[in-house]
Amino acid sequence: MTLRLRPAVRGLVIDGRDHVLLVRLVFPEGAYWVLPGG
Repeated sequence: MTLRLRPAVRGLVIDGRDHVLLVRLVFPEGAYWVLPGG
């Protein structure tokens, strides 16, 4: 399997109270918390 390279970025967003923005992805196999981006 050859992976396709693509320009992308993950963003680490931290507010003034040190809260981090995460996105929750839910799949049939389970749920995951990830950094926003693509």
